[in-house]
Amino acid sequence: MTATMTFRNLDIEPEAPVEEWGVAGILTALERGGITQWRAIAAAVMADPWGRAARQLEQALTCVDADSGFDESGVVYTMRQVVTNSRSRAEADERRAVAGRVRDMVDRSGLAAGEFASCVGTSASRLSTY
Repeated sequence: MTATMTFRNLDIEPEAPVEEWGVAGILTALERGGITQWRAIAAAVMADPWGRAARQLEQALTCVDADSGFDESGVVYTMRQVVTNSRSRAEADERRAVAGRVRDMVDRSGLAAGEFASCVGTSASRLSTY
């Protein structure tokens, strides 16, 4: 049987979207929640690595006292990794998308890569970094 987490002094239920929990709600979930709440936080951060939930999680993580003995489960470390890894993955996805668009534009132009680079005001070597 799993324990149900409740928010004290907050006018929101744990079933609400994580983005609506606020820093206090996320902090409560880190300290008193369980895998259900931690998964919800991680999913919200992975869905939008620079979004509201991710920024609130970052703030909540700064409030957790590392010396308090709270993080025996490793949840603070794990949540920091969720933010870092989600952002790294999103950045890599964005780089791949840009590279794909650049390759598509070069192909559609009918020009050689060097000629295309010259037309858009960059060097062939710089264009190749995409």
